Amino acid sequence: MGFAIPSNGAVPLLEALMKTGTTDGVHSEVSSQRPELGITGVSVEKNHYYVLGDARILELTEEAAAQTEGSFQAKETGVLITAVAEGTGAFGKLEAWDIIIAVDGTTVFATTEIREILYDKSVGDSVDMTLVRDGEQMTVSVELKAAAN
Repeated sequence: MGFAIPSNGAVPLLEALMKTGTTDGVHSEVSSQRPELGITGVSVEKNHYYVLGDARILELTEEAAAQTEGSFQAKETGVLITAVAEGTGAFGKLEAWDIIIAVDGTTVFATTEIREILYDKSVGDSVDMTLVRDGEQMTVSVELKAAAN
């Protein structure tokens, strides 16, 4: 069995090990102190139709959406929040059905883009989430907490 570690997570750890002999205080994708936002989300495109299925989201045609209970039309392109974890910085600030359109002023279309922005952050940092909730755009500041192991 083998394991793969993304280079943007491994490089800061290797540099710290070579320089100081420890990874204490290093924040990377594979560090035990990497920050997390605390959401689950999926990419959606403005004016496309979707329905939440078993642990995934399905894109529908307009005709299929008209016949499918629980379907919806995305009002923006971005990351649709499907769940917010209790005990995280996002809890009580972000809500399921919010659509994140930017993080710290950088437009995002996928959860991977949000993770890439968080790679440069530390536990305790705050990020400004620009989102659309109930048709209104707003910016919410979220403090990043340590990811659960």
